Amino acid sequence: MSCAGRSFSPIAAQAALRIESAPMPLLFFAVAFVSGACLAHSGVVPLRWDSPQTAFILIPAAVALVPKQLLRTAAFAVVLAGAGFLWADFRADLRLQKQLPQNLVWKDVTVEGQVADLPRRDNNRARFDLRIRKISDKNGNEIQNLPNLTARLSDYHRAAAPNPGIRDGAVLRIKVRMRPPAVAANPHGFEYGDFLFARNIQLLGYVRDRENTTILKPGDSIRERMREKIMGMDSCRDSHPSPKCALLAAFVVGDRSG
Repeated sequence: MSCAGRSFSPIAAQAALRIESAPMPLLFFAVAFVSGACLAHSGVVPLRWDSPQTAFILIPAAVALVPKQLLRTAAFAVVLAGAGFLWADFRADLRLQKQLPQNLVWKDVTVEGQVADLPRRDNNRARFDLRIRKISDKNGNEIQNLPNLTARLSDYHRAAAPNPGIRDGAVLRIKVRMRPPAVAANPHGFEYGDFLFARNIQLLGYVRDRENTTILKPGDSIRERMREKIMGMDSCRDSHPSPKCALLAAFVVGDRSG
């Protein structure tokens, strides 16, 4: 038996015929599941489905419009959409539980963690994401039972030289102040808190004592080494480097600092 010029065993041929004879393609059910997940993050359901009576009115109306042969398929799609909605809500709830204790918000604490990406550097600061492994208060007492937190930190150096130890993959012990992202007052503007939430970043902060940063493990990732080679070229060492340097670093290693 052949199909599109290829030979198939009888078992594969029967499976192919079953898939082709299915009432609706598998892609339809995948779209239903993803649609339910998107609905959980859209905010539409809490705004418009404010009472259970609405659902009881719309469900019979929808069923009445569906032909009997498609009723089972439509019901299965609704179940998958609901499963997608609940899965997205469950995952969001897990992330929302990752919080810094209130007594440590915007207080001087010492953290240990690993730099999770290429730091972005400019004339005044280096900004980097730190996956925190340990937090100690100002008295040196380690905070127990903390969830896995990631903080986006800024190391303000201004006229001083940037800290060479802040590299992709480096493990640091550093004194910082951190807080949860603020909620934007303008509901129609860019929501930076949602942007960080999607990237599993729970905290914002800055380095308090940059001179006493301890490098527990130097960063030596391939991306960091490649960026150093690019920025070490003659045309990139000038005080006003060529824009080609920034473009090359962005395309090759994903460094968008320039």
